[in-house]
Formats: sequence, structure tokens, C-alpha cells
Amino acid sequence: MSSFPYPVNLELEGKPCLIVGGGNVALRRVRTLIDTGAKIVVIAPQIRDEIISIDSIECRQRPYQLGDVKNYWLVFACTNSPSVNKAICKEADSVGIWANNSNQDYKGSFSVPAVGRKGLITLSVATTGASPSLAKDLRDKFCSQLSPQTLASAQFLASKRAKF
Repeated sequence: MSSFPYPVNLELEGKPCLIVGGGNVALRRVRTLIDTGAKIVVIAPQIRDEIISIDSIECRQRPYQLGDVKNYWLVFACTNSPSVNKAICKEADSVGIWANNSNQDYKGSFSVPAVGRKGLITLSVATTGASPSLAKDLRDKFCSQLSPQTLASAQFLASKRAKF
């Protein structure tokens, strides 16, 4: 590998985010996006009931169509078709929209780390695609080590910082 990805935390409140796919991967993306305040739209011919039942999400039960990515800030290609995921990411890239591909065959413009949240602390762990399961194991290990005192300290420091 000649370069490494640049880690960021995105502020998504109110931002339109598209998830193409309605299965298990899409459900994981929905669950991680829901707390960000993003405006989530899911497009897929079949969408899991757990996704459809979330009131704040717009579901469109139909196949992906060229042009679907326009007007979105962030796109997740989560279909079970590598060629469709690749097309979604290429379309998004061509119009300057960040896209994540759930398949390894064609990387999108960003990857999704293993994320853990406790209180005000967010931990993210990535292995640059080498092993998502290792990233998840490390995330769980690090999150389990966050003590109540550390969480209280983060809350205290946030209240002090807000006064400046």
C-alpha cells in the first residue's frame, strides 16, 4: 500500500444520505447513521422490515437507477451485487459525492471503521481493509476499558469547554 486513508468524523445532522440495498449490511449502516441526525433514504427492491419500521427513514422499494445518487451528501452501496455497487460508487465519484462500497472489488471514496460509542467518547478502529473482524475486536476491547470515571471526565470537560 502506497498511501493511507485520512480519518475524519463527519457531521451529518440534516444531511441527505443514501443507502442502496435493503439487507443486513444496509441495516448496519442505518443503525450507525440514525444517531447522527442524517436524513436517510434507502433504495432497494427488497428492504428488511427492521429498516422499513423506522419512521425517520424514507424507503423506496425499487432497484437502483442511474441518477439516484444526485442530491445526496453521502452514499452507501450495500447491494449483494458487486457490479451494482461499483456502478453506484463510480456515479457518485463522477459528481463529487462520497461513496462507500460494501464489496472489496472496487473501493469507494471512503471506508467505514468499527465504531464504538460510550457517553461522549467515540472510538473508531480501522485496519485499512485488512481485517474488519480484527477492527471490531479491537473496538470492543478498547470500549470495554472506558471506565465510568473516564466517561464522567469527558462530560465534565465538555461542560467546561462550552463556557469558553
